[in-house]
Amino acid sequence: MENWQRSNRAARTTWLALRDLQQIPHDLLFEEAGAYKMDQLTFWARSSSAEMRQLQARSIAMAIDDNFRGRGAKYEQGSDGGKALQGIANILIDEKKTMANLAENCDQNYQFWKENMGV
Repeated sequence: MENWQRSNRAARTTWLALRDLQQIPHDLLFEEAGAYKMDQLTFWARSSSAEMRQLQARSIAMAIDDNFRGRGAKYEQGSDGGKALQGIANILIDEKKTMANLAENCDQNYQFWKENMGV
């Protein structure tokens, strides 16, 4: 994500959600978090089967969705809960993807609170 900046609501909200869900270290600075890879998240275990990881990713995707919507996010026009959850889960299971990739995907599926309002 070229736009991994505090002023980007998708980036900031993704970072906060993963902190709230204890998937990243609480002391991980925002500025460093964009490069943090999915296989560094708390849920990721190399010993887990692909099926187990998929189930865990789906559960975390649901928690991220709840977190976002609790912060006032709505689905973008053309998106819905199923599409948003699948997009999040697909990123979570790809060990090469980063938090910036996750935020970019989320930005495509969610209209974050006061996004594009100059606030």
